[in-house]
Amino acid sequence: MSPKSKRPPFNRNCKRLRDLKRLFLHRHGPTLPNDEESRYYFRLLAHHQVRLHGNAREKLNRWAEVAAPWATSADIDAAVAKASAEMAAVGPVGWSDADLGERIGLTYIEREACAITTIAPCELTRAEFQERQREKRRKRNAARMREKRRKDGVRPRELYLATAREAQKPWFAMGISRATWYNRQKRAAKVVAPSKGRP
Repeated sequence: MSPKSKRPPFNRNCKRLRDLKRLFLHRHGPTLPNDEESRYYFRLLAHHQVRLHGNAREKLNRWAEVAAPWATSADIDAAVAKASAEMAAVGPVGWSDADLGERIGLTYIEREACAITTIAPCELTRAEFQERQREKRRKRNAARMREKRRKDGVRPRELYLATAREAQKPWFAMGISRATWYNRQKRAAKVVAPSKGRP
């Protein structure tokens, strides 16, 4: 048996880069328009790509061929050079989840639709966002427990209650009213006592 392959260590910056790309795709489709907002997105991508310490220019150029075909070679060189200079000056310190969410105007609906995890929504306070996350975890855990009970053969609560109701109220199963059922029970219970002869 071949040894189980080890998963690569989690890289938050790499995950955020994917989150940004998913958001841009969600907002504009596969190709960004040639406007100021998209050029800001382009610079954000360059900043995060440089932080990965790989061949930032080559990777940014490969992404831009489809997503930003309006970006010239000079644009790519300038974006990478600026991001590299900023990182050299202040170190590999990025924006917080909340700060980046404000910069790109990320909404909670967009965050959920794109399955983004490294950027916070801009329209919620920290407390509101945390409460929504807790509620989402509660629903996810409840769904997981329901699925586990189903696999273990436990009947769903709705089916259990329906069965219990029919057992406690047999007129439901017979399709008659409660009064009719009781009247039938009374008639069935009546036993004509045999007349007793005299001794």
